[in-house]
Amino acid sequence: MALPWMRCLLFLVAFVLAWPLHADPSPSEIAAIRKAAEQEDDRAQYNLGVMYANGNGVPKDVQQAYFWWLLSSAQDYPVAVKNRELMAERLTPAQRAEAQ
Repeated sequence: MALPWMRCLLFLVAFVLAWPLHADPSPSEIAAIRKAAEQEDDRAQYNLGVMYANGNGVPKDVQQAYFWWLLSSAQDYPVAVKNRELMAERLTPAQRAEAQ
């Protein structure tokens, strides 16, 4: 009988613990991620794409998100491949070509 109540409590605890993960990165964190991305770090490229897709610490720009996920997916970063495919559906052919 207590199981649904415990599931609700666990969900609430998980939500509260994950809350700080949604904060915008600091300028120094953004610079470090950008530098790593420019040095072909696939994870940094993916993360920079997420930042642009959501507008976390940088202006929201779906074309830039696509660009960084394109680079990351070229290195077979698994989540970047899926995100790139989803973002490609939101862009016009001209926007995709410009990002490439």
